Parts: sequence; structure tokens; C-alpha cells
Amino acid sequence: MKKPIVILLVIGILCIVVVTIFLFRRQKPQTKPVIQTQNQPVEELVLWEDQAGFSFKYPKAISFDKHDEDEVNYAHIEFTSATHSGRLIVWAKDTTYPDVSSWVIKDKTIAGAASVDTTLSDQPAKKIIISVPSKKIVIGTISDQILFTIEAEPIEGDLYWIDVAGTIASSFDFTPTETTNDSASEEASYDEEEVVE
Repeated sequence: MKKPIVILLVIGILCIVVVTIFLFRRQKPQTKPVIQTQNQPVEELVLWEDQAGFSFKYPKAISFDKHDEDEVNYAHIEFTSATHSGRLIVWAKDTTYPDVSSWVIKDKTIAGAASVDTTLSDQPAKKIIISVPSKKIVIGTISDQILFTIEAEPIEGDLYWIDVAGTIASSFDFTPTETTNDSASEEASYDEEEVVE
């Protein structure tokens, strides 16, 4: 008689323990790491090929003004957007600075601003952050005594133009200019004439 009571008590205690464990686990929320992904639509990029000897990709959704009236600079391309304030300008202009380090130190418009080393088309470049009088991010390099810059002028709180500057900088490439190709072909024909004579 004692054996069946002991067995029933053990079974009852086991059932209570199992039910308690089950209820305890059910009430306690399981913490799983939450992974948030931002599904930003990828903007379609368009290739810009400039006669000044460079190319880059930019978002198709933005508009541009080539500033054909600018007869001083090799390139002056201003990008704007209907949906984002601010702008971005790509410049190619003559310079007397021998390299980007001299440019960053001696150019009064950027002297004293924070700068970091980077590259544009595998050329040494500088990324400069200007905060006064207005915020501006400038990425620039010097090649063949020409200063190439990408100047983003974002509006407070909108990082769009900084992202566009990154896209342009990462796809920026120097290309042979038409005058370089013409002179090379003229040299080749001149050499042939000498050989024939």
C-alpha cells in the first residue's frame, strides 16, 4: 500500500515540475537578435565622360548644368536635385600647386580645414571638410597641373550629396583626351613618313 502512494506522489511531483517548466519558458520571451536592414532603392547610375579627360558615374535622377559659359575652367558641372536641397559641383581647372598637399596648405579657401588622405582614380587626393562659412565636402587631386575637385554642399540633416560625392569619387577615372589621341596619331604618321623617306 505504501508503494502505490509513493509512486503516485513521484509521478505527481514530476508532472508539476514539467508543467511549471513549460509555463515558465512560455511566459519568458525569447530574445533573438533583431537585424534591421535598410532596403534603400539602388539608384540607376549614368556615365559622364568629359572632354577634359575624366569620367565618373552619377545618379540618373539628378539634373546637371555644364556651365558652357565658363571659359576659364576645363570643366564646371553643377548637379542639383528636385527632391534634395544642396548641390554638387565637379571642377577641372588650372593650378600652380605641384601636389595636393601644397594645395590643402596654401589655398586660402580650404587652409585650416580638416582633411584626410584618399585617392581619385588611383591618384593621391585629399578629402576636406569645411564648416565655415557653410558646410562643404571637397575631394580633390592634381594631375598634369590640373586641379580636379568634387564639391558637395549638403544641407543640414540631408546626407544625399555626401553619398553622391562618394559615388562620383569611387567611379572617377582619368581618360585620354581627344587632343592626346590626335597628337599621338600625328606622331605615328610623322614617324612613318620619316621611315618611308
